[in-house]
Amino acid sequence: MISQYHILNGDTLKGQFPVRVSGEIIVCRECLVDGPVNGETLDNLFETRAIDQITT
Repeated sequence: MISQYHILNGDTLKGQFPVRVSGEIIVCRECLVDGPVNGETLDNLFETRAIDQITT
């Protein structure tokens, strides 16, 4: 069986997502609108983003 994943870019969209659509909903809350986006791995990216939020 094939799993379906719906990756949404925020909680507001999750609230508007149709209940009748099957599959797992994943909400990504990192919008990458402001701040540094460098990092060799995903963990490095999130660490850089977290440090930037603390220091600004």
